[in-house]
Amino acid sequence: MEPTRFALRSLVNMTTSTAIRKNGSDLVYTTIQENPNPWTENMFSSPMADVPLDLISDIICRLPTKAILRFRRVSKIWKCLIDCSNFVNLHLKKSIESQTHFHLIIRKNSDLFTVNLDLFDPAVELIHPLMCYGSRINIWGSCNGILCICNVAEDIALWNPSTRKHRILPSLPPDRRRDGVLRFSIESYGFGFDSVHDDFKLLKISQFIGLEDPMDFDSHVKVFSMRKFCWMPIESMRYILRSSKMGVFVNNALHWVVSENLGMELADLVVAFDLGTDRFEDIPLPELTDFKCEIHVDVFGGCLCLLANYDRVRFEVWVMKEYGVQESWMKLLTVSQVDFVGSIKSVKPLTYSKTGCKVLLLHNRRKLIWYDLDTQTVHDAVIDGLPHSFDAETLVESLISVDAYRGTPVKIVEEERDDFLSEGFKLVL
Repeated sequence: MEPTRFALRSLVNMTTSTAIRKNGSDLVYTTIQENPNPWTENMFSSPMADVPLDLISDIICRLPTKAILRFRRVSKIWKCLIDCSNFVNLHLKKSIESQTHFHLIIRKNSDLFTVNLDLFDPAVELIHPLMCYGSRINIWGSCNGILCICNVAEDIALWNPSTRKHRILPSLPPDRRRDGVLRFSIESYGFGFDSVHDDFKLLKISQFIGLEDPMDFDSHVKVFSMRKFCWMPIESMRYILRSSKMGVFVNNALHWVVSENLGMELADLVVAFDLGTDRFEDIPLPELTDFKCEIHVDVFGGCLCLLANYDRVRFEVWVMKEYGVQESWMKLLTVSQVDFVGSIKSVKPLTYSKTGCKVLLLHNRRKLIWYDLDTQTVHDAVIDGLPHSFDAETLVESLISVDAYRGTPVKIVEEERDDFLSEGFKLVL
C-alpha cells in the first residue's frame, strides 16, 4: 500500500466521524456517528498527536471537497487547518496540477447540471442561488472553482458550487445614450482572478454603434473588484466587439475576438485585458491556412485556445503553449464534415482524457464527442442525464470563499438582501 494512502487510512480510522475503506483501487468515504461530540480533541492525546499537521495537510489536500468538508467535523484544530487560506490554496494547486476534481458544468436555459470528470457519472442537477423569472441563466465565466452567473434581471452572483456559498454583487445601472439617435448596442462580460492584487474581478464592456452613421461609435468599460466591492470605470476599448460572448480567462487576462474597424466582415484580432494593469493588449494569431474564417477564443488545458471555423466544413483547434509567443501556437486537431453528420456549426474543446490521448469536444451544442489524437478519429462520449442541447464549461472543485476577498465587512443589510434574492424573490418596478 502506498505510504500516503496508508497514512490517510490510519488517520481517518483514528477519528469517530469519518472512515475510509478500500474498494479495489478506489477509496470509499463513510460517515459514522460513534461520538456525539464532533469537536472532540481525544485523537490528539493518541499516537496521532505525533503526526505533523503539515503531513495531515498534505494528505487531505488531495481529496475531493465533499470529503474535506466532512473532515472539518473531526476537531477544532482540523477545522482551523482546513479553513486556513494556505490549505485552501494548496488544495486548489494540487487539483490543477494533478488534473483531478474537475467537473463539467452543463447549462440548459435556467437549469445547471454537473458531471464529475474523474468518474464520468450521470449528470446531476445543481441548485443555483438566483431566481430565473422563466428565463435563462448566463454563465459569465469561471475561475478557481467560482462561477459568475447572472439572470434576466441582471442579478449577478459569484458562486462556489462545491461549498454552495455565494455572494450577490452590487447592481450596475445599464449604459444608455439618451440623445435620440438609434444605435446598435452590444455588451460582454468577463470574469477572472487578478493574481497581482489577489482579487476576483468582473469586467463589463458596453459598445454603441450608430445605425445611420457607422462612425458614431462609443465604448464604455467598467470593472468590479471583490476587494473594493464596487464597480469602477476604466479606460475604454478602441476595438469593436463582434459578439456578446464572454471573455476567456487565461494567464491573468481576459480575451475577446474583435475587429479594428466596422468595415471588417469577420473578426480578425484577439485582444487581452490584463487584470493586473487594467490595459488592453493585442495577442498574436497563429499562421492559419486561410484567414477567411470565423475565429473564436477559449481556454483548454490552461492554455489560450483559438477555434477556426471554415464555412462550417472544417474546424481547426489551435493551442498557445507559451502565452504571448506567436511561435508557440500549435494546431491540436482538425475535424471536418467527414467526421460528423451535417455541418459543423460549433466545436468546443473541453478537456483531455486521463491518458492525454483524447480530447472531449462539444459538437454543435448537442453532443459530447471524444477525438482520438493518435488515430484522428471520433466517437460518442456517453454520459447519462444530459439535456438535448446545452452549453458546457469546465470547473475545478475548490474551497475558496469569495467573501474572503472582501476588503470590508459585509453589512447586515446586504446579507438580508442576498438571502431574499437567493430564495427567489425580487421586487421589479
